[in-house]
Amino acid sequence: MTVAAKRERRDMPTYGPLEAARCLALPASTVRVWSVGLPYRKGDRQRFMQPVIEPARRSPLALSFWNVVELYVLATIRRRHEVSMHKVRHALACVREEMGKQRPLIDEEFLTDGVSLFVERYGHLINASASGQKAMQVVCASRWTVSNGTNADSRCASSPGYASRRPSRAPSRSTRFARPAGS
Repeated sequence: MTVAAKRERRDMPTYGPLEAARCLALPASTVRVWSVGLPYRKGDRQRFMQPVIEPARRSPLALSFWNVVELYVLATIRRRHEVSMHKVRHALACVREEMGKQRPLIDEEFLTDGVSLFVERYGHLINASASGQKAMQVVCASRWTVSNGTNADSRCASSPGYASRRPSRAPSRSTRFARPAGS
């Protein structure tokens, strides 16, 4: 079996929303909202909350392996690192549009201070939650730790404020998260 055939298999609609929710210990309603969005009312106006991921199939809803991985990363960002959904949506839109990543939750390495999501580009820390603003890397590097249970970035490890907190396994080696050392 070729590598391309294996990739296609991971993109196949395989999991229903209930099965994915059970695997991820998430409410099925959360899986559905993150996958297909949600209409809601604000005052007298009808609005629509946009989905966070692009499901393998919308009707009837079916998720691919990659969709389940994206939901896992998203759940980790929300639960463990407590980043607001507003900031997550901004960061994902920025990475999709500015950096051309189709699946930013899988394709990109994110860092967080518990408030915003950051990506590293050409040696610069970019605040993806703030539409790609450069962050003050010197200050951030001395305050952040990577909390995925693997080796921390050398800037963080050599900084005086370095301390590993709440280690967790990232869903893939291409995803890492960081928190302020004092939190």
